[in-house]
Parts: sequence; C-alpha cells; structure tokens
Amino acid sequence: KSMSTAPDVTYGARGGAVDHRRYPLDGRLADIQRMVTDHGYTAVRVGDRFGRPEHALRNYDTRHLTIHDSGSADQAVRDHTEAWRLSHELAHALTLPEVNSMYGEARRSGRLGAHRTLHEGVRAAHWEWLAGNRQRQLLEAVGAKIPDDVHNREMNVLMHDAVHRVLTGHP
Repeated sequence: KSMSTAPDVTYGARGGAVDHRRYPLDGRLADIQRMVTDHGYTAVRVGDRFGRPEHALRNYDTRHLTIHDSGSADQAVRDHTEAWRLSHELAHALTLPEVNSMYGEARRSGRLGAHRTLHEGVRAAHWEWLAGNRQRQLLEAVGAKIPDDVHNREMNVLMHDAVHRVLTGHP
C-alpha cells in the first residue's frame, strides 16, 4: 500500500476527503523527471499494475529510484503524486551519504512490520527529516516556491508518519 505521506487524496477519521496536495507541483512533473535524470537516476515504478519492487537489482547504488504507483484514476492526482514521490525519493538518494556518515552504512530498512533497534529508528527518522528538507530545495530549484507554513505542515505529516513507522513497524 502507498505510504500515507504521499500527496494522494485520502479520507480522514470523520470520513471527509483530505487533500494532501500541499506543494505547488501542478505542471511540474516533466521538470522533476528531468531533474531526476540530470542527477543520474532512473525511476522504476512499482506496486499495483507495475508489480513488486526488486530492491536487490534496482536501488540507489544502481542509480534507480523506486516510485510506488498511486493507483488513482485521476490523472491530475497521479501526476502530482508522481512529482512528489520522485522529488522525495531523489532527496532520499542525495541525503544517503550524509546519513551514512552520521550513523554508519546500513541497509535501508523500509520493510513494514519489522521492529528496529533504537539506532536504526533514530537513523530512519533523521533520514526522513533530511530528505524532507532536501526535497524542498529540489522543488524550489524547479520553480515550486514553498512557503514556510506549507513546508512546516508537510514536515509535520512526514515526521509523524516516520516516527509512527519506527515505533510500530506499521504504515
């Protein structure tokens, strides 16, 4: 299932639609795809109609970014979600050397349902923080101006979800 931090439309506790499309990404997908290519990465789509990821074959070391399919029937939502996910996954790839220098190299432990050690949990949450801030820089480089209040709301959701996954092992 898609990560809850992705900018899809989901349903809140009271059943009302909640639009997670905070960042101004409409019409920027081609620029973000070009940015991914310019950094030397290739996007690999997985999930739903694209099948399961093959992390052993396609990973940051092999210059691949795994992008989960939104599954949305709405093209505008799919494009916005893909733009968000591409920029976020590129941010993870670009911040990995910094994370490794601080915490040591480790396999990316994104598997859900698995509990982590304190070191692994702190590393994962800090990496999410670094990636969220780098994502903002990347998006602003392609002209998506993100006001502080919008970025802060996005980071609140991003960090809430990251800490939740660390503590529970569930999405």
